[in-house]
Amino acid sequence: MKSLFSETKAMSNLRLLILVVFSIYYSSCNSPEKVVEVSSYMPDKLISHVDPFIGTAYHGHTFPGATVPFGMIQLSPDNGTNGWDWCSGYHYSDSIIVGFSHTHLSGTGIGDLADILFMPTRNEVDLTKRIDSREDYDFKGFYSHEKEYASPGYYSVEFDDSDIKVELTATSKVGLHRYSFPEEKGNNVVLDLGFAINWDTPLETYINVENDSVITGYRRSKGWAKDQRVYFAAQFSSPFESYQLSDGINIEEGKKAVGLKANGIFTFNSSSVLLKVGISSASVEGALKGLENDLPHWDFNRTKNEAANLWEAELEGVKIQTPDENLKRIFYTALYHTKMAPALFSD
Repeated sequence: MKSLFSETKAMSNLRLLILVVFSIYYSSCNSPEKVVEVSSYMPDKLISHVDPFIGTAYHGHTFPGATVPFGMIQLSPDNGTNGWDWCSGYHYSDSIIVGFSHTHLSGTGIGDLADILFMPTRNEVDLTKRIDSREDYDFKGFYSHEKEYASPGYYSVEFDDSDIKVELTATSKVGLHRYSFPEEKGNNVVLDLGFAINWDTPLETYINVENDSVITGYRRSKGWAKDQRVYFAAQFSSPFESYQLSDGINIEEGKKAVGLKANGIFTFNSSSVLLKVGISSASVEGALKGLENDLPHWDFNRTKNEAANLWEAELEGVKIQTPDENLKRIFYTALYHTKMAPALFSD
């Protein structure tokens, strides 16, 4: 007689097989028309077969950004378009980015999250401006897929209108941004806690400038999750020269802003700015602890490579043999997508 453990294990394996096969079929039906080369820096690795842009077109609802397996941080570009095809915040047909937020849904049929959005810009920004559509954002950027790249644990894009390059990578609890500006002076980074997509609506947002390089706060919202709370701690690699805060309606004097759509702009006289963002579902203290413990250094390439190694270890659980490189790409991208959720929630 088979033991209950054996039967349970067999059923679990069967469910996994069905899930992977379904994901392969689904991914193959949602690949963008233009195939993007990924992971060329590790051609002998399994992650070289993963294309994070698969599923971002048609009705795939996936995102191309930086994350690690089951990570709390899922750092990805947001097009700022409301609509079913933008459930993940990004759709391959788009050519505008309004920012990069730290939580996303992958492959769902409903839109939510997109919490704690940052965006580099050289534009003048009116923080009190009413936003009715993404066309109203002063800091939006235009891009093409020719200057966009993604691999497991890494995403980059260079904006056509500003020549600003954005690179993203992540640990489990911290997102790491690297902004490269074309000039030394007049470079801004916007934080917009009022940004929301589809069914999500902010209820209360808060920004606190701790010092000249650290910002903390929270974003409380309702949507698919009725009372979602994301606390954050953000640290810049160098002090900002100046800053301005708003509650979304009025400019706030001092170091704090609270309102439905609190936002801020931070100005740097440096052509290279790095930004670490930790998040927590419990407290600002938890987010600060994540910064300290999960990413105590500023080595972007090291963090990127460590994220790639985590993905490689996950993908090594299943190895296939086929001379068809396209099948490998479909299979390992599907396997990659099965490890986006459940995402870490606790500190």
